[in-house]
Amino acid sequence: MMADTGSPVSIVADGSIPGLKLRPSTVQLRSFTGQTVPVRGEATVEAEFGGQRRRLNVVVSDRLGHQPLIGRDWLRDMRLDWRSLLQGSEDREVSGADGVRGRRDTKGAGGRRDADAAGAGGRQDADGAGGRRDADGAGEVHKLQLHLSLLREEYVRLQRDLADVSRKYAILSAESGAEGGEPGGYVASLVATVADLFRSKQFSDLSVKVGDQVFQGHKFVFVARGSHWGVKSVADVVQLDWSDISYEVGMEVLQWIYTDQAALAQGDDFVLDVMRTADRFKLDQLKTKCENALMSSVSVKNCIKFYTTADDIGAGTLKDYCSRLISTHWNDFTSEDFAHMKAPLVYEMFKSKTRYPLHAAIRLLREDVVFLFLIEFNAQRVKRP
Repeated sequence: MMADTGSPVSIVADGSIPGLKLRPSTVQLRSFTGQTVPVRGEATVEAEFGGQRRRLNVVVSDRLGHQPLIGRDWLRDMRLDWRSLLQGSEDREVSGADGVRGRRDTKGAGGRRDADAAGAGGRQDADGAGGRRDADGAGEVHKLQLHLSLLREEYVRLQRDLADVSRKYAILSAESGAEGGEPGGYVASLVATVADLFRSKQFSDLSVKVGDQVFQGHKFVFVARGSHWGVKSVADVVQLDWSDISYEVGMEVLQWIYTDQAALAQGDDFVLDVMRTADRFKLDQLKTKCENALMSSVSVKNCIKFYTTADDIGAGTLKDYCSRLISTHWNDFTSEDFAHMKAPLVYEMFKSKTRYPLHAAIRLLREDVVFLFLIEFNAQRVKRP
């Protein structure tokens, strides 16, 4: 009796080859099983190693054919000699009833060459539990990284939705209080009018020099948004000088001032610049929006840079988030990661992240931090009776 079944087979990489990646790591083989019928299945796996990619045709079979093998451990969790496989042909056959013996198709003058480990050294033991655990662990890490990436995308989307809902709620709340809940009331009309004035010369009584260009503004909009524009009173001036701010960053800030919306879609460095500008003009809502946008892209590579900027401008939420990530990966950082940080901030971080800040300063080659430690330690000794 022959049955056509689909059996999941985990293609496990050789743990002795760092950097080897397989896609997919689990495949659904088309297999035929029975009392005396051999098991055979084929799958195509893409292997990436050393910057090169190969498409490998993996063949699984019980060539002896004396008993069904569906359910055997080696069929569900087999290891192949990926090093010889990557260096040789693109076909691989794994066979055997009680053990796994390998054949590799040379497609050359000698036909097929036996790849048994006792001979050519091309076989890896399928029962190597340690290698399987390493490979399984690497697979789980990859899955978690993909899941984290999806969560970050979802976080960004939810942040945008929340900002949009909050803006609409604020408008509706104001309308409810002023117009008795009547839609299309005065508040909504006023908000829409202000948004329409963005990039409009109508009613303009103020100019803003942004980079090397001039933006036609409106004093009442700036007065409504805040009072920290670098001048005593916006009402007493005819121009605001933002020439030290790039045109792209300045226009993003102006768009938020008029419309309460900011795309923040030009990269992390751009968002950092917008956040610095928001802090300069005390635009706390825009600053918080930038913090939330940056938190979704914080990683081990950029968390120290974000931590430094957050400390400079008092972005507490972003700083705390980066601080937790730094604590988790503390031993992964090198002296280059802290090279741009000022000594007092580095010393404060060392004291909060490690029991021995002096040792950390020496290990990361920060002589200035060692000097701060010695000054503090000496001051403590002087105070002792």
